Amino acid sequence: HQSTDAIWIAARVVSGLQEAISRRLDALHPVVVSFGRIEGGKAFNVIADHVRLLGTVRCLDLELHAKLPSWIEETVQAICAGYGGEARVRYRCISPPVHNDPELTRWGTQSLGRGVGGERVKEIQPVMGAEDFSILARAVPGMFFFLGITPPDEDAHTAPANHSPLFHIHEPALKYGVRALTYLAFDYLRRK
Repeated sequence: HQSTDAIWIAARVVSGLQEAISRRLDALHPVVVSFGRIEGGKAFNVIADHVRLLGTVRCLDLELHAKLPSWIEETVQAICAGYGGEARVRYRCISPPVHNDPELTRWGTQSLGRGVGGERVKEIQPVMGAEDFSILARAVPGMFFFLGITPPDEDAHTAPANHSPLFHIHEPALKYGVRALTYLAFDYLRRK
């Protein structure tokens, strides 16, 4: 009872950030905070004096993206202080959200349709991926797209995703990627 249990406080930080997202941030601008690594303690019967949390933050809104480091710092500090602990937060921005240029995307979607067939080109909802392509797309107009490589006998919605150890591709689909990029390149060069 005289200890400051860092593992217990770390658990409060993980759950507290999730709760704070739903209560303190605008629900119309989704934010995802995920911890992929938690390190702490040396023995099963000794209270840990420190814990290290490593995670990622994703959002779609550029303005909110800029505010998240200070918001997370304040939230984590408040949670830790409330339970007698203290925190050091290091937030490293790896990449901002990806935003496709609307005009280029309209044009590129038509080019992709010519290259691989219009029925194969689908516009999807934004995803919370972290991608350094976003840095390029802030400097010059960009268009990010996905190539469907799920085997035909599997459901794309339930097939293992690219960060899963079970991920696999239907290699014949790669020819569509080459074809798509070739059409985009030739159409873009003809456009100028």
